[in-house]
Amino acid sequence: MFLSILQKNTSKAQRESADITTMLSINSHILLGRRVITTILTGLGVLWVSYGYGAIEYATRSEDVHWQTDGSKFVCRLSQVIEGFGEAVFEREAGEQTHFYLNSQMPRMKSGKAALVARPPAWSSQTAATGLGLVAVTESMQPISIERKLSERMLAELQKGMLLDFKREPLYGDTQAIRVTLSSIGFRSSHQQYLQCLGNLLPANYQQIRRSVLYYDDEDD
Repeated sequence: MFLSILQKNTSKAQRESADITTMLSINSHILLGRRVITTILTGLGVLWVSYGYGAIEYATRSEDVHWQTDGSKFVCRLSQVIEGFGEAVFEREAGEQTHFYLNSQMPRMKSGKAALVARPPAWSSQTAATGLGLVAVTESMQPISIERKLSERMLAELQKGMLLDFKREPLYGDTQAIRVTLSSIGFRSSHQQYLQCLGNLLPANYQQIRRSVLYYDDEDD
């Protein structure tokens, strides 16, 4: 009888030990998974991990998205109004490089760095987002301004049908981040018009010509 009790206790202890080992293994995998996810998101430059999972979103409804192309021989612009926030603009002046800027109806983003991410729309078969880096933010009505190289990359991502997200801590101290989204709906046709406009730009603008020094021969007078 004593042997039977001893065997039962030993068996119970073994089961409890196995259960503990399993629980430790599961917790280890969970923690590892969290570290991997955090590492991936950090690698993408997704700063909003620090701000929690929610975000105050500014994005134009799909049915209202419109890319506007405006241009002359002096400047070309490709823009999208973002409902509730302001306007996103790609611009190139004659003799200058393409640049991007984000206009806001009022200062909303805190100065610092915003994460810029290209992600597929919900209806796309693509699943992977791509971190395009961190961009400077100033507390103003034009919080973001981006030079040629990254601007051209943004245009390429929109051409592929990706959405562009800017995410940054809000100026007013809310725990949720602000996310501003550029939609790629209708982008390709407007982009073609923009490219045609670029082809008609003058080689130099007024400011460049004004700074030029012209030489002439007095004997020709």
